[in-house]
Amino acid sequence: MKDVDINYRSYADMSEFRLEDEFICPPHSERYDYDDILKFSHATKARVSRISVVGGNENAIDLNRECDDIVFNKIFINGGLQCAIVVKGGSTNIKFNEVEIASEQGHYDIELGGWSDQSKKRTRNITLSNIVRLDGKPVLVVVGNSELPSIKGGNVKVLFWRSLALKLFIFYR
Repeated sequence: MKDVDINYRSYADMSEFRLEDEFICPPHSERYDYDDILKFSHATKARVSRISVVGGNENAIDLNRECDDIVFNKIFINGGLQCAIVVKGGSTNIKFNEVEIASEQGHYDIELGGWSDQSKKRTRNITLSNIVRLDGKPVLVVVGNSELPSIKGGNVKVLFWRSLALKLFIFYR
């Protein structure tokens, strides 16, 4: 039996939609009752602009199950307990432009190609443009079952050893 995430807001099996000008956060007392605050699952051709997301028990933003052609512009993320952003499950053509991250407790900020029980396909064509942390530290990225992201500007560091550990975890899972 698989564990099912509890998400605050989900966009599943949807295409050609926009999400703009919102602050997305459950009531403070309920924040950690949710695994992911903003979940995309098999969503395609979406444009997400000028939003703020406060993370939950796992992540603020999670894309899984072959999402495709989603562009995030000018967003602010207060990361969850795992990390701020997860892109996995064969998701492709995902772009993050002008992102600011305030990370609370996660061990890293972005996970690409993490383990997914819904799709074993490789995550591909991820672009990180002008991604920064508010504290000035590098945005820490871990890469598992994914191509390396295209990084443009910002302050981003791919963690080699943690990426290797994630690859091994997925391989032996």
